Amino acid sequence: MPTFVVETYGCQMNVHDSERIAGLLMQAGYSQALEGSQPDLVVFNTCAVRENADNKLYGNLSFLAPRKAKDPNFQIAVGGCMAQKDQDLILKKAPYVDVVFGTHNIGSLPTLLERARIEEQSQVEIKEALEHFPSTLPSKRFSAFSAWVSISVGCNNTCTFCIVPQLRGPEKDRDESDIVREVQTLVSQGVIEITLLGQNVNAYKNGGFASLLRQVGAVPGLERIRFMSPHPKDFTDDVIEAMAQTPNVMPHLHMPLQSGSDAILQSMRRSYRRDKYLGILDNVRAAIPSAMITTDIIVGFPGES
Repeated sequence: MPTFVVETYGCQMNVHDSERIAGLLMQAGYSQALEGSQPDLVVFNTCAVRENADNKLYGNLSFLAPRKAKDPNFQIAVGGCMAQKDQDLILKKAPYVDVVFGTHNIGSLPTLLERARIEEQSQVEIKEALEHFPSTLPSKRFSAFSAWVSISVGCNNTCTFCIVPQLRGPEKDRDESDIVREVQTLVSQGVIEITLLGQNVNAYKNGGFASLLRQVGAVPGLERIRFMSPHPKDFTDDVIEAMAQTPNVMPHLHMPLQSGSDAILQSMRRSYRRDKYLGILDNVRAAIPSAMITTDIIVGFPGES
């Protein structure tokens, strides 16, 4: 039975995708390589936002080149956001890579690996539209007690610093019933904490996120609910009410600020200003006095003094 390792770079959405990649490979007859052993397949699930992830990928590919030269049966696959962005460029830099696949066609990986083996040449398949919602694919969860649940993919915002809409496409929401059913299944398997995931999680169904929080919160046996990452422009009072009134929604809000300067927020094409953001925090603290609030800030944005 061939063995594999998945190396993940970047955001929580990539971690969730890597669980799907592992599940697909195990369904196709692979097993996870033991720590310290040499796998028959290495899959890199890449990020196109963080520069260090870019450098790390090509450094690791170079490290694997000697083994690939000695052992043609050893396979290397590159997927994720950088694959979606760079496509054929990856093979120009590392021609020994067997498979390059994008964010929209994770489910094609086992077929592409087999095709590369039979045809003895690299396979590049990048779809421009989503083939399968990630959560409909088989999964190998990294934790027995906590799980990611994807409620949407893609993003409709146009922030000047972000490439996600180009790589993951426009926002696509899952049906509420499918999400609740997945949560119920996870709880029946022993999961007690779930994190609802989306590039802009609270834009779900144009105002339906508060309702979703309440529905998920009503699943018997689920002890903790988290979500990330919300966008200030879509963060409404009914979401705050749902957080405050649903006991298993954790009193934790991670909401990216990006900048405290209105001029820089405008340059970033963020559709809120400093006062709106601070007003949301005041409302959260009024409804949930114990709330923990965390954020992301971009330092040194072009034009910033």
